[in-house]
Amino acid sequence: MFPIREGKELVPLGMILKRSAEETPDQLALKKEDVELTYGELDRISSELALGLLAKGLRPHERIALIGGNSPQWCLIYFAILKAGMTVVPIDPLLSLSDIHHIITDAKAKVVFADPKWYDEIAELKIARTVGFEMIDDLRRGEGDLPEVDLDSLAILIYTSGTTGFSKGVMLSHRNVVNNVDSLYRSIDYDKNDRFLSLLPLHHTFAATCGLLTAIYNQAQIFFPRSLKSKDIITALRNYQITVLLVVPLILEKFVEGFKRKLRHAGVSKRIIFGFCSSITKLLPQTRGFLFKGVREGLGMSHIRYIISGGAALPRWVARQIESLGLPLIQGYGLTEASPVVTVNPPDRPKNESVGLPIPGVKVRIVDPNPDGVGEIIVQGENVMEGYYNNDEATREAIKHGWLYTGDLGYFDDDGYLYIVGRKKYIIVTPGGKNVYPEAIEAKLLQSDYIKEALVIPERSEGKEEVVAIIYPDFEKLEENFKDLNRERVEEIIRNEIIKHGAEIPEYGRIRRFTIRDEEFPKTTTRKIKRHLFLGKRIEV
Repeated sequence: MFPIREGKELVPLGMILKRSAEETPDQLALKKEDVELTYGELDRISSELALGLLAKGLRPHERIALIGGNSPQWCLIYFAILKAGMTVVPIDPLLSLSDIHHIITDAKAKVVFADPKWYDEIAELKIARTVGFEMIDDLRRGEGDLPEVDLDSLAILIYTSGTTGFSKGVMLSHRNVVNNVDSLYRSIDYDKNDRFLSLLPLHHTFAATCGLLTAIYNQAQIFFPRSLKSKDIITALRNYQITVLLVVPLILEKFVEGFKRKLRHAGVSKRIIFGFCSSITKLLPQTRGFLFKGVREGLGMSHIRYIISGGAALPRWVARQIESLGLPLIQGYGLTEASPVVTVNPPDRPKNESVGLPIPGVKVRIVDPNPDGVGEIIVQGENVMEGYYNNDEATREAIKHGWLYTGDLGYFDDDGYLYIVGRKKYIIVTPGGKNVYPEAIEAKLLQSDYIKEALVIPERSEGKEEVVAIIYPDFEKLEENFKDLNRERVEEIIRNEIIKHGAEIPEYGRIRRFTIRDEEFPKTTTRKIKRHLFLGKRIEV
């Protein structure tokens, strides 16, 4: 249970790196292909770059945008901005140019550091001075004093993508973020022997706090794969002997789907052996370690200590499959406004159908619970944001009497573990006054082998709200398992799958009608379905 160890002295984010560099200067910090930086080098070069920014006339508290893919250069610039006492504005490069333009102008960024891949497009916006990653060596200065950075000064201004089309700037101070990092330090036993693989984009708070800053806090090593292709990820896992892997549920879903696809094409004997071993591990979980050792080695995961899943709800069927292979899985819960981690499953006693226990220093409550104990999750702690940039109204709506109202619905079990049900704004209220949680129904539907994506929404019929679904089938799997498919046959199969996997849903929450999509749903850059595009529209059966 938490805490597992004492925390460290809280210091500004740039000082986290300096402290680790002083303790282990020769320890490898970052590596991507031929580029390697020790802690001493990362600290020294980022300080020189910070001095260079100040020498160019930039001042503490000014905002500097950072746009690009994961790399040692991205990390150098990130720490340089923080050390100079400025505010880093990390931007998702996959956003539209209009969205990027909005963020840069709304944040009043003085400079934009851009990865060469996106440099030309950003420079053409002509709204701030653009500096390419390859130019940073020219900015470095060897002499001078860095400013003293206050813990309460603004460290990060990060714009949430959301699924509603609106982008808000979340203000995170050094105190907010370092509190969250220290809470994680007191919750999970990372150390300097751990090796993190950086897969998730660092412009998201989950990856930055839990991957980059937490690794630096523990003096661990961070490796970057050559690309995000499966073969390059497996090569990195194997060659770097990765021990910690941060993922979002989509990555694990793709992993499980790929594994099942290979298994279907394997010989009969291999499928029988795998099924037999899976049955044993269900009865005797302690056998997972050696029964699937060969599978883990083939995936490059034989050294994995922790797979950390966050950013969205992890479907239970995916968690079960990962656990059955003997891979240690930890699921947590958080949001950008909380820097981001709120809860995490304790490694020694996880309940991965839940999102775990509140981490040290964070309080979680359920307000306005219904008879089943489900209510809105509210959060309090030093990790909670300062507010939304230039949006006092939204800040007042989100933070009331020192508590962050998350808009997420959940409940606690008798052991204090938190369970997420869905978003408050997406509740469907039946004519009988019952609450239906669309995300919970979607999770059940996605257990079907033949449903790739599902969206459950309300639709008004004769003045009443009905529960309806939009289904994107897995056409590849359908074609593999059924002959002479046509539209009517696909609908029949999906109808039977909805009945099968919805059997445990109370009568009032069952799907009344559904329609088939022929293509994937439109999504945000974080791969969440843009639900708002479908609300209020008539569903054609």
